[in-house]
Amino acid sequence: MQTSYIGILKLLETGRARVSICTESEEGYLVRLDDEEVFDPDSDRPAGVRLPGAWPLYTAGLLGPDGELTPEGLEMARNPVVH
Repeated sequence: MQTSYIGILKLLETGRARVSICTESEEGYLVRLDDEEVFDPDSDRPAGVRLPGAWPLYTAGLLGPDGELTPEGLEMARNPVVH
């Protein structure tokens, strides 16, 4: 599955999703979607689902440490540059 970085940014811009960044494991997790906690598919507890594109967006400065869009991320979501 190919990650759509712009798709992630656009979803976060809508406010429908919330991402958590884990700097220890260098991963990002989808933790909320449409005001519902996201559950780990291997358990019954809310733990988030690994979101492969979140860490590269964080290291690029498009997501902040709390998983929120930075001003640059917001600009990219609103005006994506496609090559």
